[in-house]
Amino acid sequence: MGSTLGISRVAGGAAGEASAAGGEADGRLFNRFFGVTEGGHFEGDNILNVPQEPAQVAQELGMSEEELAAVIRAGRDKLYRVREQRVHPGLDDKVLTSWNGLMLRSLAEGGAALGRDDYLAAAVANASFLLERLRSDGRVLRTYKDGRAKLLGFLEDYAMLIDGLIALYE
Repeated sequence: MGSTLGISRVAGGAAGEASAAGGEADGRLFNRFFGVTEGGHFEGDNILNVPQEPAQVAQELGMSEEELAAVIRAGRDKLYRVREQRVHPGLDDKVLTSWNGLMLRSLAEGGAALGRDDYLAAAVANASFLLERLRSDGRVLRTYKDGRAKLLGFLEDYAMLIDGLIALYE
């Protein structure tokens, strides 16, 4: 199965952290389900994943899938609350002209190749945004954040924007 879930990375001592958050018995079950070990399995941390099908884990633990799901759901909620007390990483949510030019090309080509009008509509909306918000006095601007565009564009901004606009035109 190998799926990664909402709480993706926890400290190497997560076995104890999960037990503390969910109680000893439920913590052991939670750790078993997500493959959490005391030493971690990736750079000293644990990446929560489901290495086996839930039905198989439930059978090995002598419980129903519904009981297992309830314990896992409660454990995830408790562990999430523990995680929310930590300092959150910084968020870089600025818009870059060059990257949006790449996306514009991808949406235009994908829309044409797959006959997807929604992709083409997204490409048109993206182009409109770039042309309306990331230009000033005939010059391309590089970044946009909090309703404000700034910094004169670099060569890559011009190149990617032009490439995306040509793809949309075609």
